[in-house]
Amino acid sequence: MDMRLILYFPCFAAGIFLAARSLPSSTLSLIGLSLLAALSLVPTLARASWRLEGDPWAAPWALFGSIAVFAVVMRAGRNLKSPAILTQFSEASFFMYLLHRPLYFWMQIVWFPSTEKAQVFYLLFVCLPIIGIVAWLCQRAYTGFLQRREVRVAAPTSALP
Repeated sequence: MDMRLILYFPCFAAGIFLAARSLPSSTLSLIGLSLLAALSLVPTLARASWRLEGDPWAAPWALFGSIAVFAVVMRAGRNLKSPAILTQFSEASFFMYLLHRPLYFWMQIVWFPSTEKAQVFYLLFVCLPIIGIVAWLCQRAYTGFLQRREVRVAAPTSALP
């Protein structure tokens, strides 16, 4: 069994579970959740960070840490208005997730610098914007498709000859 499943599946299941409920938002519950996250980090402190992805001792930290960070950020940000660019990025995020590896693989075939500094520059200023733009365009196309489909489905049949 792939150890990443043990690490990430509880986070996925907790996300599905919490999506149907309200997140804890009282100060006491956020402090308790943050303490739980901090305590679950303790068993991983003596381990090398590069080995944590395959370490089952990291699963509680991944679960409670991600829930704590999400709950705190959601509480802190509930009174903030999202900038338009952030809204556009959030709209494109699922397609970024789906397309980043194939696009990155394709961009490596097209060209990939030999020095580390050039690689960082290429990844940040060429690959990342391309992935963002392609993902945003794909999301807009998909949203447009769904909207056109809704109009056709919602059209009354009595208007047809």
